[in-house]
Amino acid sequence: MTLRGTKNEVRKAKREQRDTVPPEQRAEMSAAIGKQVSALPEFQRASCVHVFCSFGSEPDTTAIVQAAFEAGKRVFVPVTPNRDMVELRHVEIFPEQQYKPGVFGIPIPHFGDAEEYPYCEPSEFFTDGDCIIVPLLAFDNARHRLGYGRGFYDRFLARTAGYTIGIAFSFQRVETLPTDEYD
Repeated sequence: MTLRGTKNEVRKAKREQRDTVPPEQRAEMSAAIGKQVSALPEFQRASCVHVFCSFGSEPDTTAIVQAAFEAGKRVFVPVTPNRDMVELRHVEIFPEQQYKPGVFGIPIPHFGDAEEYPYCEPSEFFTDGDCIIVPLLAFDNARHRLGYGRGFYDRFLARTAGYTIGIAFSFQRVETLPTDEYD
């Protein structure tokens, strides 16, 4: 699909398109994505998986998290504790993890009455053989990714080893994305 416009115009169009997919269909497509990701050799070889907590009309990452735990992998998720943050923070999660609403509507792990999150630095646990699952609003044939525009993953991926896997629905693919020097 050819979609012309600025990054923000493409973001808006793809988000609106994704939002029109009925929840039942989105759940089926998410399950298929989970099976595809967990079957990847890179996923199977990884000892650690970093995966985003999906929200809204994003592909649901629950199946990916479950597959990682079933395979005995350590699982980490990003946390953005407040709107002023420019860097993602990261925590390890565990089976039966509970979540609570976070900023931007993104679920964040709930650790009971803990006053502070048990943050960790990805460079302490991630290697080239581990997987980082990232969200995207659009992607193109040249493997460019268009995220939400705050640069959280750009900064995170620039300083973290690992095999990056972007997940989206097939209709989020475009022929060419507008890019700049940071892409």
